[in-house]
Amino acid sequence: MMHEAKQFEVLVKGILEATEYFDSVEWSEQYDFVLGKGQEQYIVEVKYYRTMRAQPQLINKALNSLRRIKELKQDEIDDGVNAILIVSSYLELELKQTIEEDNDIVVIDLLDLINMTSHSPESRDKLVRFLEITDDILINHKGREIDDIFYKENIYHQTVECRDEDLVDNYCEHLISELKNLSPGPSGWREYEKLMLIILQYLFDGDLKGWVSQCESENKLNRYDCVCSVKKNTEFWSFIIEQLKSNYILLEFKNYSNEIGQGEVLTTEKYLYDNAFRKIALIFSRFGADHSALEMCNGAMRENGRLILVLDDNDIIEMLLREDRGDDPSDYLFDKVDKFLMRLSR
Repeated sequence: MMHEAKQFEVLVKGILEATEYFDSVEWSEQYDFVLGKGQEQYIVEVKYYRTMRAQPQLINKALNSLRRIKELKQDEIDDGVNAILIVSSYLELELKQTIEEDNDIVVIDLLDLINMTSHSPESRDKLVRFLEITDDILINHKGREIDDIFYKENIYHQTVECRDEDLVDNYCEHLISELKNLSPGPSGWREYEKLMLIILQYLFDGDLKGWVSQCESENKLNRYDCVCSVKKNTEFWSFIIEQLKSNYILLEFKNYSNEIGQGEVLTTEKYLYDNAFRKIALIFSRFGADHSALEMCNGAMRENGRLILVLDDNDIIEMLLREDRGDDPSDYLFDKVDKFLMRLSR
C-alpha cells in the first residue's frame, strides 16, 4: 500500500503535467521532482501534512531543508537554481508572497494546486477526494494563476546569503547523537527520561502542554513519568481529543536493555482513567515491546478503549528527521495509530 505522502507526490506530479505549463516533469533521486521550462530548471520538494492549515514552524523547517538542497545544487549550475516548495496545506496570500521574497523560493500551497486543476476536472476530483477538501475552501478561498506564481522579476538567480542557523540544523543531529550514545539499563533511567522530555518538547511543544513529570496519583500509591494536556493543533491530536475522548496523554520512559513485556503495559494501563479523560499512553522503550506486551496493548484497546502505543529508538529518530525536513512528526504517530487500529482483531 502506497504511503499517503507518496500518493500526494504522485497526485501533484499529475497536476503539474496536466497544466502543460512545463516542458518536462521528472522524478528525482535528490529531491522530489525536476521541472523544465525552456532554459529554466526547477527543483521541487513536496510536503504532505494531514492538517489543512499550514503550521509556520514546519514550513520554516521545510524551507531550511530546501535552501540547503538549493545551495548544494547551485554549485553545479552557474546560472543558479529555481526552487519550489509544494505543500498540501493552505497559507494566506500575503504570507506566501513574504516567504517567496525572503527565501528566493516559490511556494505552491493547496489553494494554488486547486487553481491549477481548473482545466482538469479529473485532477481536481482526485485532489478534492484525497485531501478531503471542504466546500468552504473551494468556494471562499482562491489560489493564484500559474502565470502569476512564476512571474517574478527578481525572485530567481539571486545570490542568497547563507546563514549558518538556516543551512545547518545541528540540534536534531545533536539529539539523535545523544540518544544513540545513552546506554540502556537501570543506571541511566534518569538521563533517558530527561533526554526524552527534551526531545518530545522539541517535537510537540505546540501540541502538548503541562509536561508534569514524575506525577504522583492522588492516593500516593502510583507515580507515572509524565502527563500532558493535548491541544487540537493538528489532525492527530484532534483525533485523540474528538475520537478517543482523551484530553490528556500519559508518557512513560523505559530505558531497558531489552524489549518491555506485558507487565510494563499492564502497569501503564492502570494509570489510564476514562472519567479523567486520560485514555492514551505512549511508552518509549529503547528496543520496543515483545509479543506479549503488544497483545496486552491490543487487549487494552479492544476491551477498554484505551490506546497504548510503544515506540522505540528508531521511531524517535524518524520523528526527529521528519521534523528537521519540515514534515509533521505527529503524522508519523497518526500512521502508527492507523496501522494499530486497522489490525486490531476482535
